[in-house]
Amino acid sequence: KSTSELSPYKAFVSKFFRMELAERAKKINDFKPHLTLIMHYNVEANNTGWQKPVETNYSMVFVGGSFQEKELAQTEQRFHLLRLLLTEDLAQSIRFSEKILTKIQKGLGVKPIPAKNNQAFLAENSLLTEKTGVYSRNLTLTREVAGVLAYIEPLFQDNVHEIKRLGKRDTAFEGQKIPYRLFQ
Repeated sequence: KSTSELSPYKAFVSKFFRMELAERAKKINDFKPHLTLIMHYNVEANNTGWQKPVETNYSMVFVGGSFQEKELAQTEQRFHLLRLLLTEDLAQSIRFSEKILTKIQKGLGVKPIPAKNNQAFLAENSLLTEKTGVYSRNLTLTREVAGVLAYIEPLFQDNVHEIKRLGKRDTAFEGQKIPYRLFQ
């Protein structure tokens, strides 16, 4: 479909969002960091419509890899797979991610998601590495950012306790009140 046939939201996702992620990856790569930490708050995948809070709360990290067959039809994606296979980026990213998960568990009290879980997107789009909670996944940023990378999902923002923590503006930061949980 052309973007004129899509709803405004789907047109945004199909065009702008992909371009914006590619631009983020380019800026990160141009900076040439020693390591990259990307943080995104997750939700319980089975909480359809996010109409109510959940009791579950886990952390996980994504690193590059887990290319699906249809994705490998594209030359650029095959190049990124080759880069992951021929460099130490993936192995170092897994080690870095394991350390991040340990810090999250100690600092936030959020455990890494166990290998046996009910999050279908992990089984369908990811491969569990040898480290609990660390998954290879072919996301735009895990694929296109070169070097050591951890794409961290530190908590479920729809967790009944996290909702309260993230909604409490109890810490001063640059003249504004923000949740202390962000500092944690």
